Amino acid sequence: MREGVLLVDKPMGPTSAEIVRRVKSRHQPGRIGHLGTLDPMATGVLPLCIGRATRLAPFFLAESKAYRGTIRLGIRTDTLDVTGRVLEEAPLPEFAPGDLETTAASLLGEQMQKPPMFSAVRVGGVRLHELARAGQEVERSDRLIRIDRLELQWEAQPGVVAFEVACSKGTYVRTLAESIGERLGVPAALASLTRTRVGQFDLGECLSLEAILATPWAEIELLDPAAALRGLRGLAAPLPLLQRIAAGQKAALAELPAATAGEALAKLTSPAGQLVAVLQATNDGWALARVLEREPVG
Repeated sequence: MREGVLLVDKPMGPTSAEIVRRVKSRHQPGRIGHLGTLDPMATGVLPLCIGRATRLAPFFLAESKAYRGTIRLGIRTDTLDVTGRVLEEAPLPEFAPGDLETTAASLLGEQMQKPPMFSAVRVGGVRLHELARAGQEVERSDRLIRIDRLELQWEAQPGVVAFEVACSKGTYVRTLAESIGERLGVPAALASLTRTRVGQFDLGECLSLEAILATPWAEIELLDPAAALRGLRGLAAPLPLLQRIAAGQKAALAELPAATAGEALAKLTSPAGQLVAVLQATNDGWALARVLEREPVG
């Protein structure tokens, strides 16, 4: 059974769950799950974890993301994007030359953001989008997010702003689009969205869904678990030590090289490059965050 990470360039239209269903139906890869939901209208990087790599999902989901897209000014919808029901339309004011630069600068850094009603967040065990489609609006707790980079520029079409953003996990770009409109003094809705990066995974590495469905499973390139955790330092150890660590002997962890300053996680690999475990730095050394291979081989 194959395992690893499959990088999909999600097309516009299907949900992220539908992408998983199509790949599973065509190839029967065993356990499979996606990393980070994309709206049906959105395209771009959708990593799929295959087999035991699904156990690594928490480490990928903690990564930052990057997007590009467009925002339509002068319109507000119930979904905060142009696919929703129009709630308000407003004329466009005269914008000053530096308005976009000032707006982008004002949104950088950490801030609190309220999840939109049309989202997969659960409240009382029910997803918000299910409540929204039933005509209900409920109180949502603000979440801490971070905008690392935001670039805005006018498109040729009046009232349309192109953007590129790098942000923390949990950031809703539709809500960000609404915030951009608020700072410009007009309602706004997300018009298009492409996710260009998830952690260390870039759009240029992704395969189209069409190609994935048309190619025999054995010929499709997967990133093996160790390669997929490319952002983590690799610690290789001799087989006897690996076997002791995988068996849960905490004392064996003390024989590994120490964590470097600021290092939170590392990957433990065999001399042959097999991923054995993910390690978490502690005040006393290393702890096992996830064991992937209980019987490592050299």
